[in-house]
Amino acid sequence: MAMDDLRESTMRRGEDMINDESELQIALRNAVIDQALDCVVIIDGDGSIIEFNPAACSTFGYRRADVIGKNLAHVLVPERFRQMHIAGMERFKETGDGPVIGKRIEIEALCADGNEIPVELAITPVECCGEHYFTAYLRDISLRLEAEKEVRASKNKYQNLFELSTDAIIVHTVDGTIVDLNSKASSLLGLSREHAIGLHVRSLHPETALAHAKEALADVVEGREVSIETEFLNADGKPFAAELSARQVETSGGPLVHGVVRDISERKQHEAERDRYEKLLAHAQRLAQLGSFEWEIKTGMFYWSPATYSIFGIDPSEGVPTTDSLRPYLHPDDTDTIERCVIDAVNEGQDADITHRIVLRDGSVRTVETRFECLKSTSGRPYRIVGTVQDITKVAEANLALTEAKEAAEAANVAKTHFLASMSHEMRTPLNGVIGLLDLMGETRLTDVQTQYLEQAAASADSLLTLLSDLLDLSRIEAGEIDIDKKPIRTRDFVDQSISVILATFADRQVTVDVEIAPETPEAVEGDGARLRQILTNLLSNAVKFTPSGRVRVEIDYDLKAQSLAFDVVDQGIGISEDVLPKLFDRFTQAHTGLSRRYGGAGLGLTICRDLITVMGGTISAASQPGVGSRFSVVVPASAAVLEHPSANSDPAEKNGIVPLNGFSILLAEDSNTNALVVSRRLERHGATVDRARDGVEALRMTTERDYDIVLMDVSMPEMDGLEATREIRARGGSFLHLPIIALTAHALRGDKERCLEAGMSGYVSKPIAIDELIDAVIRASTARTSSMTRDLLTPDTSVNEWDDDLDLFAEVLEMFLGELAAYKATLREASMDKQDDIFRQIHSLKSSAANVGALPLQTLAAELDGLSKEGRASEVMRRLPGLVTLIEETEKAVADHSRRAAS
Repeated sequence: MAMDDLRESTMRRGEDMINDESELQIALRNAVIDQALDCVVIIDGDGSIIEFNPAACSTFGYRRADVIGKNLAHVLVPERFRQMHIAGMERFKETGDGPVIGKRIEIEALCADGNEIPVELAITPVECCGEHYFTAYLRDISLRLEAEKEVRASKNKYQNLFELSTDAIIVHTVDGTIVDLNSKASSLLGLSREHAIGLHVRSLHPETALAHAKEALADVVEGREVSIETEFLNADGKPFAAELSARQVETSGGPLVHGVVRDISERKQHEAERDRYEKLLAHAQRLAQLGSFEWEIKTGMFYWSPATYSIFGIDPSEGVPTTDSLRPYLHPDDTDTIERCVIDAVNEGQDADITHRIVLRDGSVRTVETRFECLKSTSGRPYRIVGTVQDITKVAEANLALTEAKEAAEAANVAKTHFLASMSHEMRTPLNGVIGLLDLMGETRLTDVQTQYLEQAAASADSLLTLLSDLLDLSRIEAGEIDIDKKPIRTRDFVDQSISVILATFADRQVTVDVEIAPETPEAVEGDGARLRQILTNLLSNAVKFTPSGRVRVEIDYDLKAQSLAFDVVDQGIGISEDVLPKLFDRFTQAHTGLSRRYGGAGLGLTICRDLITVMGGTISAASQPGVGSRFSVVVPASAAVLEHPSANSDPAEKNGIVPLNGFSILLAEDSNTNALVVSRRLERHGATVDRARDGVEALRMTTERDYDIVLMDVSMPEMDGLEATREIRARGGSFLHLPIIALTAHALRGDKERCLEAGMSGYVSKPIAIDELIDAVIRASTARTSSMTRDLLTPDTSVNEWDDDLDLFAEVLEMFLGELAAYKATLREASMDKQDDIFRQIHSLKSSAANVGALPLQTLAAELDGLSKEGRASEVMRRLPGLVTLIEETEKAVADHSRRAAS
């Protein structure tokens, strides 16, 4: 009501003071207050509110009726400002001056809900009828302040980004005048911000880049965004490569250009190096004919390097090849291999390294080596193949030539080996006769001069035999045809035998040979006695040969943990110089060339020793000091063994006055008259009766005419050789299956002994023939024959055990077996090559049937023939059928005899 009274009072006073003011003007004034967007609050001199327009109600959350008459200090003024507000009004009353009167200030105002809001305040004093009134205009500036805050934050953010950017940023006008730049730009260009502002951007470029920069600026001014590579000047005034991105930005002050400059000099350097290396790689690939490729498995697309195109003879302008277009280039014989590799790569991610051939358009064939790896996804599936392809045609041709040369050399070596073997046979055969005749001559009455001549002739023959043996050993070693025949040997025997040979050879030397055997050395070891004796004899021969006088010592030791035998030969001879030691084991090398003329020798002994020891898996070494002596040390694997038979030297028959071959009838098949004479006389002197056959055909005939105890069969004879003759004899069956046949041969290569045994021979003696070795072989073969001939054709006791001691059941089985034998015999007698499958089935069945009743000889022969049939040796099986039939007949008799005895 106070406001109405004020209005009425004002109107009355106005009528008195301003006669021309109308009611319309008052209404308009009131309308302005009510419709004002700003808050209008009028208070009297005491601070009481007399007007509170709608905008104020909306802004502060009050109803007009709730605030009219209340003190402004308690309605809108926050508590912390109230005393200041009251004091200000009092001062205005007293002085007419106030700190906020006539000013526009920003202050906090209190709302109805107790919250404060920022407002812009302007107070105008009004004096009416002697009273002071105040009109306060308030405007909520929350949104404006928030917007200003956001603007400040945005500006700060921009400024931070501007300053902290790792790229140089330059801001200039559309005419090129620099207005700002960040720290990175200042550092990069060597310009302070103060110095740079006002410069034209063209001053930042070298002369060579100005035209390009001018074109870029023109594009930006026209509204286009540009990104170019150009050059700027650094702090030293030197140009550097840079990437410039620029665009026009509208600002309140007008359009500006924002340019971002990035130093790419290092990248350009890397690119230049990469280009250089790519050129070098392309050059290297071209020279090496090595290309690279990639293949996208999903799309089937290829990437080929230029060298790959060159290898395949394809012009790159023809486009990227595909799997289909490549197929005609693959060699037909290699296509399956390549496709398998590709399938394995696609399905399993398997890498490959293959050598194959390609066929070019002109029909020429090239050999290439393709290698590739599979790149796989995180799931393990291959998605790309990367690899290389290299033209190795020249290498392949060189390898082929090398292979052909190697094969030719190997063929030549084989030919040489066979030549030496042949020559060995041809030389050993007459040498055997010479040595044998000299031996026989030595047993006749001779004068002293004749004896001297004979001894010299025998020594020369022995030397020739030694040289021949060395050459043959060397040839066999080169051909890899040296076999080590390991069996139990008495350790002391091979040592004593070697020493005996040396003492006999050097009987005139004033040298003593001592032997020291370590206590832990076993009595016998597993080893090749002949080869160990050969090695030790050779080392002892050298030791004694180069020791004018004194002692030679043989030291024998055994390493139980390593299971190895060691023997050292130590002499007190002239020694070997240090420069010769490394070459000592080279062939045809001798430590003392001057002495070699005196003592002889071809310089092969130590070479052969080394090679033999190497084949055994052992080692040999030498240590020496000139004037003091030498030590040769040998270590070979040799496990301890137990001797099953007494020593060969123990209690021989002849030492007890027994003639070892007394009563033996021997057939000697030998084409050489000399050898036949020597062997015959030697055997006859030991009690044997000897008949001679000149070839294999004659030997076959003579074995049918007379029952010989032993056949000595020369392997190489005219008409029919010894191997074929032996097969024919064995094929007769019956007693001929057990006739001892001993091979006499000068052949000495790997497989010779095996071929003799496979042909059915009982033993093997090499030429030149040592009579003791021959007699020993004859006695062993004769003993084996006796054992074979006296064995039971039927061993029922063993078989009965298999039938749980049921004698009646076993008798029934024997009776059935007897019937089966008759059927087998009938079938086999009518055998022919066109029925060989039936024959082989019968033999297989016979093997099992014979085993069931204990007919072991029949089972053994049937098993042997069954094995030959499975090896495809049908003709040999058919040839031996008569012998099988004969054994069936003998077994029939044995079964019948056993049945009769069992029935009685």
